[in-house]
Formats: sequence, C-alpha cells, structure tokens
Amino acid sequence: MANNKYKSNRKITRALRFLTAVSENPEIASLLRQRGFDEEAMAEGWSLFDAAAGRHLATERQPSRRSIQPMVDQWENTWFDVADAVLGRLAPTVHQRLFLNLSKTSGLDVILTVRTFLERLDAIEAEGGDENVAAVALLTSRGLDQEVREAARRLVDEASSMPEPSRARDDESRDREIDALWAWYQDWAKCARTVIGSRAQLITLGVVTRRRRKTREAIDETAEAGGAIEQPVQAPATGAVGAASASAGASKPASPTVKEAVAGNGSAGAPSPAPIVATASQA
Repeated sequence: MANNKYKSNRKITRALRFLTAVSENPEIASLLRQRGFDEEAMAEGWSLFDAAAGRHLATERQPSRRSIQPMVDQWENTWFDVADAVLGRLAPTVHQRLFLNLSKTSGLDVILTVRTFLERLDAIEAEGGDENVAAVALLTSRGLDQEVREAARRLVDEASSMPEPSRARDDESRDREIDALWAWYQDWAKCARTVIGSRAQLITLGVVTRRRRKTREAIDETAEAGGAIEQPVQAPATGAVGAASASAGASKPASPTVKEAVAGNGSAGAPSPAPIVATASQA
C-alpha cells in the first residue's frame, strides 16, 4: 500500500513539473503548440491535477457544523455540570427527568445532547408546578438563566442548518483521478518527445531525466514513471578493503593484446626467443 501511494504521488509530481514548465517557458509552449497543445489543453491538465491532488477539496471552505461544535461543547461542559450538581441535591425528581439517558458527549453529538437538554428544560418550565418552578429558579440563581439558554439555542440552530462536513475521498475515487491525470501526462509527454529536440528542454519538462553516471542519459520508456530511472552510483571502497583492492590491482600486470604480442614476436608464426638464464659463474 505504501509503495502504491509513493507511485501515485510521483505521478502527480511528474504532471505538475510538466505543467509548470510549459507555463513558465514560452519556447517550450511554442513548440508544443505544433502538436495542438493550447490553452484548452493546459486548462484540462490543471483541472485534472487539482482533482488528483485534492485541491478542489481544500478550496471548499464553507462553514460546517465543526466550526460551531467547540462553542456548543464548552456550553455543555459548563451548564450540564451546574444543573447536575444543584438539581441532584435540591430537586432530585426534576434532575432525573432532565438527565434521563442524557450525559455529556463529544464531537458533533454534543449538538444533539444540548438540544435535548434545552427542550426538556423548556418543557419542565412550561408545565409549571411548585417543584418545577423551584428547580428552574435554582438553575437561574446559579447562572443558567433565559439569556444563557437562548444563546445555546442559537448555536444549536445555526449548527443544525449547516451542511455535514465533507468526507475524505475514498481510495477508489482518488485512484481514478490520478489515472486520468497520468493518461493526460503520458499523451503530451510522448508528443513533446516528437517535437522538442533539446534534451535540456525535455529535462525541464520532466520527460527526460539525467542519470547519475556522467556520460549516460536515457529517455524513460517505462509505462509508469514517464522518465528515465536514475541508476545508483556505486561508492568507491574505503578503508582496509579499498587499500587491499588497490594494491592487488597495481601489482597485477596488464595482459598484452593480440596486436602487441604479434608485434613483439615479429610475426604471428615466429617462435619466441629462448630466455637468457644467468649461470652461477656469471653472477
């Protein structure tokens, strides 16, 4: 999965490099126009890039319930505790009715719990009766008055009228968008190779990439990357192993070529002269 994600990101990056190069280099853009690359093709590329990279999701910054949720959550944390404390000791019957199957929550669920709390408290107040009236008066004395309740009601109503937060793209949708961008890139990258002769310009587009070896360059013909795959450079041996290898290489004589051997012998068929051996007396 991680490898697939890397490949997908590499495709997006390669397409972005192509689009940026065409946008910033008039000479490249002029050459590509010979193959029909116009403003419409450029707009299509950027649109596909936005979709594949998820930029269209990032720009949709409409207010959502999540922008209201922290304020509702803070209200719940404060006034649920106050009501629980005072009614639990002084008005247990009203407490049981108000908090039946109701407790503090988190996330977007807090909007529903605060709404339920307010509706139950309104119903208790509307019913009247000594116990209910006394319970509401206790809450008011602790700070949970009509103004505070109305403020919470406005927050809940505002949050309820907002859209649900957008869900992230699933993997299948993202793969489709990346495949569409990659098909666009491969189309125009192949056309670019037919009209642009400068290797430097092809490298700028990302269609050709220079290998690490100094004298070798290649056009990537793979179906996936769209550019040459860089080859790793083998580091020279160091330390004792490197020294031993260098010493062995220096002490080993180079083998003569066939031409050198023939020249030294005078002709290919001439016998080699006998070696001169020094005798003990000569020494």
